[in-house]
Amino acid sequence: MDKFTEVFISSFAQLGVVLLVCLLVFCVLRLRRKAQISFSDFLGLRIPHEQMDKTFFLILLGAIAFAVVGALIQYNVSPTSRSFLLGDNSPYGKILKEQMGIVQILSGLLYCFVQSGGAEEVLFRGLFARSLFRKFGFAIGNTIQSTLFWIMHLLIFKLVTGEWISWIQLYAFGVSFGLGLILGFVNQRKGGASIAPSWIIHSTTNFVTFLTLGFLIS
Repeated sequence: MDKFTEVFISSFAQLGVVLLVCLLVFCVLRLRRKAQISFSDFLGLRIPHEQMDKTFFLILLGAIAFAVVGALIQYNVSPTSRSFLLGDNSPYGKILKEQMGIVQILSGLLYCFVQSGGAEEVLFRGLFARSLFRKFGFAIGNTIQSTLFWIMHLLIFKLVTGEWISWIQLYAFGVSFGLGLILGFVNQRKGGASIAPSWIIHSTTNFVTFLTLGFLIS
């Protein structure tokens, strides 16, 4: 199986599993009469007309700049962080094993926009955040969903590095918790009709990180 096909299958499989879980939760809530809206509205799967404004694009540009600087820092700070980013257990590393080309770029797009950004946004900013906002309000709900987002990364990094506390874990906390807060805010600031703004920002941040790493090793 070639790399693009592998990434294609894994990306849509992961997104599909997340959507199935969300659908099951939605069906349970409908049966209990706690969800009176459509499945797409429940997750925020709508075109975000009112949310795509100047503030959104400023946040997007800031996220792009952060992605470039963050990739440069992680690549240059130590051999450990570099091997973490580009090792066999890293999705970026698996795609970038060969010289950067159209297959690698397309694989990176799929991974960043479907598997990583897509699946994570549907789960965390779609299912978790929107439910938490309705139950606890924005401030508490956003803090909880950001904490859950960080815990997921904490567990992933523990599996990859074998360490609970390290420079990489501290960096992951700052990035995942901070990004989670920003992504919750960028969706909710215009009424939270859509999770597309956070999906775009999250996926673009990951893809710019991927491109920066590809440039550094080329």
